[in-house]
Amino acid sequence: MLTGDDWVEIPRLCDFHAHLREGELLAYVVAHTPKVFDWVLLMPNLKRPIRTAEDMCRYRDEVLAADPPFRPLFTIYLCEDTTPRMIEEARKAGAVAAKLYFRGVTTNSTHGVGIATLKDLAPTFLAMQACGMRLCVHAELPGAGPMDAESACMPYVTRLARAYPGLQIVVEHMTTAVAVRDVMEHENMWGTITLHHLLLTFEDVLGNHDHFCKPVAKTWGDRDELVLAAICDHPRIGFGSDNAPHLIESKSRPQGPAGIASWRVAAPLLVEIFDGRRMIDRLDPFTHRLCKLYGVEPTEETIRLERRSWTVPVETDPCGVQPFFAGREISWQLVNT
Repeated sequence: MLTGDDWVEIPRLCDFHAHLREGELLAYVVAHTPKVFDWVLLMPNLKRPIRTAEDMCRYRDEVLAADPPFRPLFTIYLCEDTTPRMIEEARKAGAVAAKLYFRGVTTNSTHGVGIATLKDLAPTFLAMQACGMRLCVHAELPGAGPMDAESACMPYVTRLARAYPGLQIVVEHMTTAVAVRDVMEHENMWGTITLHHLLLTFEDVLGNHDHFCKPVAKTWGDRDELVLAAICDHPRIGFGSDNAPHLIESKSRPQGPAGIASWRVAAPLLVEIFDGRRMIDRLDPFTHRLCKLYGVEPTEETIRLERRSWTVPVETDPCGVQPFFAGREISWQLVNT
């Protein structure tokens, strides 16, 4: 990392939790993705979920055909009928993780696992442990209120961590001090933190559907704990944007889907957050810390940002995607990307 009074040059970001979607929306997202990312871990909860090695290979072909400006990593969807053999085949085909959604907690989670049947997946978890397949968890408990769903789910996640000590478990998009504490206390648990959860609280979500995501942003105290976790250099906590684009015509409906599209502003806002706390040197470790977990080497390519105010454009085309912080002013700007 190189820095000056009004500029910073940092390695390209690694994003260990993102949604690229599929079909026309995938092509749109790729076309509007700034060249700031290196490795990106893609989630499997598509309309047609990625459940098998064959599904993953088909989706990989679709993603690579779109010529993304980053290196994708692929996952499969953990379902109640996922067998040890399916895990082994997906791992051999290149999947680095299986994603656990509890049924009904977020977008395209109808194929997820029921709490009562979690214990029935013991052979599958043992197979994951044996072949080095990581378990990524959307940690929200079905039926719990939005402010309590993550905290209520964490005992189930920590129980898995104790039952399978060789299984590498990632708590995705942490939103609470409870999740941060549990990750720090268990050696086989990791956690990711999004850009928007470093900035938003539940008050920001009220009356602003553009800020609605799952899990929802929590309290001021929770947000402060996330910021501290991001800048503290903890070896098992890193960046996962949870970039989750939806077309404006869908997102703007009264019952529109959860998800925030943050990629267009990720680098400037992360620099703004870390620089504002005089911790700019901690940004590079935060965005690359999970490279070791997923067995990848980061690139030496860098991106440059300058301290120059600009306003995030407001997308007016209903067939477009509204970027996070649309209409807001940001104090750092990407250069030549």
